[in-house]
Amino acid sequence: MAKLKYKIIEKIIVIFMVAIMLSGCSNNENLDNILPALESNNLPTTEDNKELSGKLTVSTVFDGYIDIFAEEFMDMHPNVEIIVERPDDNKVSYMYRIAIDLLSGTASDLIDLSGLDINHKAQSGLLVNIYDYMNNDPDFDKSDYYTNIFEAMEFEDGLYAMPLSFNYDMVYISKPLAENIGLDYENYKNINYTEMLDIYEKVKKTHPSPDKFYLMPGVTKSSFFDYESVDFFDIETGDASFDSDEFLQHLKFTKKLNTVYHPETMEWDFTRVGVRNEDFLIEDFMFSKFTTSNIDMKNMMVEFENTINPIPFLSSKGKAPFSNLLSTYAISNNSKNKELAWEFLKYCASAKELPAFESEEDEEKYSFMFLGNIPINIENFYTYFRHSFESEVKWYEERGLEGNWKFKNEEEKEKMFEDTLNQIHEWNQERNVLVGNLELTDLLREELDNYYYYDLATAEETAKIIQNKVFTYLNE
Repeated sequence: MAKLKYKIIEKIIVIFMVAIMLSGCSNNENLDNILPALESNNLPTTEDNKELSGKLTVSTVFDGYIDIFAEEFMDMHPNVEIIVERPDDNKVSYMYRIAIDLLSGTASDLIDLSGLDINHKAQSGLLVNIYDYMNNDPDFDKSDYYTNIFEAMEFEDGLYAMPLSFNYDMVYISKPLAENIGLDYENYKNINYTEMLDIYEKVKKTHPSPDKFYLMPGVTKSSFFDYESVDFFDIETGDASFDSDEFLQHLKFTKKLNTVYHPETMEWDFTRVGVRNEDFLIEDFMFSKFTTSNIDMKNMMVEFENTINPIPFLSSKGKAPFSNLLSTYAISNNSKNKELAWEFLKYCASAKELPAFESEEDEEKYSFMFLGNIPINIENFYTYFRHSFESEVKWYEERGLEGNWKFKNEEEKEKMFEDTLNQIHEWNQERNVLVGNLELTDLLREELDNYYYYDLATAEETAKIIQNKVFTYLNE
């Protein structure tokens, strides 16, 4: 029964992450309805001889595991008090509140800026350059972390927010539909949205029910804007080029998408590939989205009939996007406890040993660490994801169920674990551009909907409005 609860909670988290990533909209569910009450796992920690003291405040929306890290840190340092605040249970409301708090000097010491415009706030001098602490802390070794993520998040050679985890999108291709048009799908090492749309249009021409044939579950006409928009503005120079022919082509190309979603009905299709759940790729959808969570990644060890291993999604210019919409922390420039804030942030990101689980409930809690995403610490990635793989296989084995695994014995299973983890690690290291700016998406949502769904503006008119709005936003 506990495992069933675990499965249900996993699905809720996946749905939540996909909804934010694809729609750019906020989730109005209260945190208590999304995450269970979390208690300390008593994770093993390294000895820390620093005598720390002081009071620290932390603001977040959806990061439930930060409470556990806070409890652990206070146990290590009895003279430290950490208060985790959740001023809003709505991402958009939180976005505006944090902006006001930062400008008024009343922000928490540590602020979760997941999905928000970090560089814009850094440009205004509201955030601390975390590199100043990283580079002067002998206990912090950058090589233990995915520094490519840090580099992709830099602003004027500084790092103004540190993610505890990250994720990115990958794509499953329908084997039967690809074979219908003679597509050599096994040679695709990655894919971008223009390639996806080209394949989709070719298949659609021969499809028996083209009006009921869709590109991918959960996709909207503006889904690819996040991935492409980063090539049309520069926060450091204040320049924007949304009035270019290239962006016009993007608008016209994506308007042709046949999607289930419409802003009035807000209807979504969150169908995902899973064990005994791949039939939708036979004729309903050309692709399926795959998120690099510890939930989805388990499927890389499963033998599917209608698809092969997922491939990374890239921007049309070959950039490897990633996002973090759940746990990216900045230190407020007005904080009176900057060093303590850094020590706590460093602890949250540091390597954690696998805890000794006393019950299935303990394992459930552990599954929430990093909220299912890729940990920024490389050792944590291998520990966290390997345990997820082992736990999933064990669950099937204990119940005598067929997981349709690619391996047939213990030796093959061990090799599959290692090969899968190493492949994901390689993909992790390739990420080089941060996407998922909810502030920008919120600013442009009306214009995009008016163009894509209501035909209230032409592509040229939409591009001009977006250009003016973004240019003003960058230079205000």
